[in-house]
Amino acid sequence: MTRPPVTSVSRTFPQLASPFPLELQALAQQQERYRQVVCAAIQTIHTLGPYGTNLAAAAWTWFDKRATGGSVSLYQTVEEAIAAMPCTEADALMTCAVYPNLHHVVFSNLSSLQFIDCFIFPTFPMVMASRDGRMPQTISTHPAPQDLVPPQLERVLTTSNAQAARDCRDGRTDGCITTLAAMEIHGLKLVTNFGPVPMVYTLHGHGRVHAGGADHAAPNMVE
Repeated sequence: MTRPPVTSVSRTFPQLASPFPLELQALAQQQERYRQVVCAAIQTIHTLGPYGTNLAAAAWTWFDKRATGGSVSLYQTVEEAIAAMPCTEADALMTCAVYPNLHHVVFSNLSSLQFIDCFIFPTFPMVMASRDGRMPQTISTHPAPQDLVPPQLERVLTTSNAQAARDCRDGRTDGCITTLAAMEIHGLKLVTNFGPVPMVYTLHGHGRVHAGGADHAAPNMVE
């Protein structure tokens, strides 16, 4: 099979003087300086709970990597975290690249939140677990890892990996897709260990890049 020829950026957008206009380069440099200031001010990360979620672990990891103190507040959903978190530069939201409707989280909060950091870190080992270690017939799962559920089994969606373990423990389902940490916390037995997953975590902070006292938006490159 013959591959189509690659079209260069300059051919696609002949009106651009370079693939990355100087105005955008200046904006990127300004945003990086601003990002460093905002990250240094963060004291509390708001994210998905309960205890035992990958996002909770990632939030503590972010503070550890920066060797700074901080606190982590946990919520039933990321959307609840957004609604509850104070609108200050000391507060930030953590989510991840596979969080359902992340695009809605981003674009419905453009006036108050923006990406300020991201990093790759492995999740806890992801597991299928049950109360007795036998293959379950009904499985609680967060929407993100639901494809780990064998197709012949019934899926029951819940709000987080840790909540899935709670639901299984409480008898709402026979088993769950959860983290190894949550499995151990809730006294469940291992059925299948899928291992850790390299994950992209995203941090969202309050405020926008300012230039000369006014909000500075990226120029419109293509109409």
